[in-house]
Amino acid sequence: MKGVIKSLRRSSLRPAQQKLTITAVLALRTTEALRRSARAGGVVRPANQFRIALQESLHRRTFQSWHEIEEAFELIGISGFTARLKAAYSVSNILPTRNQLNNIVNRRHQIVHEGDLVRHQRGGRCRVHEITPGYVKDSLAFLDAFVERLDTVR
Repeated sequence: MKGVIKSLRRSSLRPAQQKLTITAVLALRTTEALRRSARAGGVVRPANQFRIALQESLHRRTFQSWHEIEEAFELIGISGFTARLKAAYSVSNILPTRNQLNNIVNRRHQIVHEGDLVRHQRGGRCRVHEITPGYVKDSLAFLDAFVERLDTVR
């Protein structure tokens, strides 16, 4: 949150920062909290209320896919994510890494949101997607290495 708030104070914002919004409900709740505090004679700290509303908004996002992770880095003011990650991996083509991450995310969505069932148009037996221990092990190793590389991107 500190990185997001700090980066939003800059005069020139990245596209992801310009698109960052909070819901009308959160804005109204924040406004009401500020009014109640002011009426009660309390110390009104709008920045804290805004930070809480922003946290609520960001906690609803998953930041799982490549695009979402790239956007998260933009939110904290780090641009050139792809180039920086290429350097972290010491590769000229990051597309295989990007594709592997997105494939893992899509597989996770199949498991979590579709009950891991194979889609079919008409009736018939329900079938689940196959998953092997090797795929799980390889995916976890990939994600572990990916997160380590993300930690080096500044």
